[in-house]
Amino acid sequence: MCDNIISLYNCNLIKTYFNKETLSEIHISLNNIDKLKYLIGKAYKTLHPFEQGIMGVYHNISIADSNLVNYVYKIDFYNDNQVIIIYMLAEQTQKLIILE
Repeated sequence: MCDNIISLYNCNLIKTYFNKETLSEIHISLNNIDKLKYLIGKAYKTLHPFEQGIMGVYHNISIADSNLVNYVYKIDFYNDNQVIIIYMLAEQTQKLIILE
């Protein structure tokens, strides 16, 4: 089993979670690499419809139940197509205010 981060590099995660050696043993359709890439891409698009760049971050903070709502502190857009995103938890801002 993959009990710690060190053994994670040396173990087979397919065997750990599914008790199988290869993906095709889990389901025959997973033997086709093109089908597997398609399924992973479809799941990725569902999770990240606007990718994981600037638009993805902006989209995620606009969703009320997103885990980024309380983490993204500020987004600034500049005329030269530069964007600065400040990520900070509420506890971090309080400690930063106290720090001098």
